[in-house]
Amino acid sequence: MEDKHIILDDIIPSGAWKPVHASKGKRLVHYIIDYIITSTATSFISLVFFSESSPAMIYLLIGVIIHFVYYVPTEYLMSGKTIGKLITQTRVVTHEGYHPELSVILLRTLCRLVPFDPLSFLFSEPGGWHDMWSKTWVVEDHCLSSVPDNVVPNNVISTSSPSSNAWKSVHASKGKRLVHYIIDYIITFIATSFISLVFFSESSSTMSYLLIFVIIHFVYYVPTEYLMSGKTIGKLITPTRVVTHEGYHPELSVILLRTLCRLVPFDPLSFLFSEPGGWHDMWSKTWVVEDHCLSSAYHINKYV
Repeated sequence: MEDKHIILDDIIPSGAWKPVHASKGKRLVHYIIDYIITSTATSFISLVFFSESSPAMIYLLIGVIIHFVYYVPTEYLMSGKTIGKLITQTRVVTHEGYHPELSVILLRTLCRLVPFDPLSFLFSEPGGWHDMWSKTWVVEDHCLSSVPDNVVPNNVISTSSPSSNAWKSVHASKGKRLVHYIIDYIITFIATSFISLVFFSESSSTMSYLLIFVIIHFVYYVPTEYLMSGKTIGKLITPTRVVTHEGYHPELSVILLRTLCRLVPFDPLSFLFSEPGGWHDMWSKTWVVEDHCLSSAYHINKYV
């Protein structure tokens, strides 16, 4: 089965994988393109939401956030490509020719913040420091084979439908959902308040605080629900988790959609007056279920 996030995810026969590393020229070109995009986005947000009197730390914070918001989704969801790499026809792969997992993309992105790292590929082989530390390469598109139709990617939880009696959902009660909502709200509220107190003055605009709240909202919900098998801190305590209607762990795009939908007014508590879940569950085609309905090791490993 094909998966757009996978380049090669089967056992590669000897001699089948011969990387052709992107040239320094191509890497410089796609770096400049990506830098222009992130710099423009950072400057735009800074001009719209902040004044010239804002502390330098604010601009640094916005730059770091834009850095992650740009590189992580593009390299993960676009098969190892950014806008710059689309133009130069290159992409990021592991040393085995696979599409990197999300954790590897996050590590690459974090490493880029090291001073001088972005241009380290100019004086090291076969790539820069962030390539070396994340055990990845940037290669030419033409050296990659197509995905065989019968390959089932390792980072997809399931690609076959559960049997009719394998999956019986037990929806989380309204009481449990209210408890984990309150816990998660307290965590995000504390984080938002802390950043606001440290980096903003009382004269800062309401829009500045709203921007910080939205950023914290995404920074909290997306990594936790994606990397913790559908759980947030609140769901760990209740114990419940997010799954698709088929019992699978949701893909990153679904988690992003759930998180975006939560910003709709009244949505966070919509589960109290709709069945079997809230609006963000309905719109993202997910459920919040009790852990015990995913009791068998096979079901958890295969689907969640």
